[in-house]
Amino acid sequence: EPTSMTASRKEPLPPDLWCAGPILEAVQRARVFADSKDFVDSPLRPEISHEEALRRWALLPHPIDDAAVRAFVLSTFSPPGSDLEHWTPPDFTPTPPLLLSL
Repeated sequence: EPTSMTASRKEPLPPDLWCAGPILEAVQRARVFADSKDFVDSPLRPEISHEEALRRWALLPHPIDDAAVRAFVLSTFSPPGSDLEHWTPPDFTPTPPLLLSL
């Protein structure tokens, strides 16, 4: 079964929060992000476990309105890409000779 890996947690998480299901559907319907791909790049906040995120979702009144979806996302997930770490390869060259010759 596929998993999702976040840099801050280092353990695989089930994909159901991001890849399919009612949470993803609600986030996309509510247009929480300008770019529809941003939610899948939003890690859980460090203090929120996968189980806690699902518990918070279950406690919301359903059907859920767009404002409640936005509040859930802001309180449960960190900004898109915030779990990424900057890394420069040791052999990185900003202007490689091959590209300069093109």
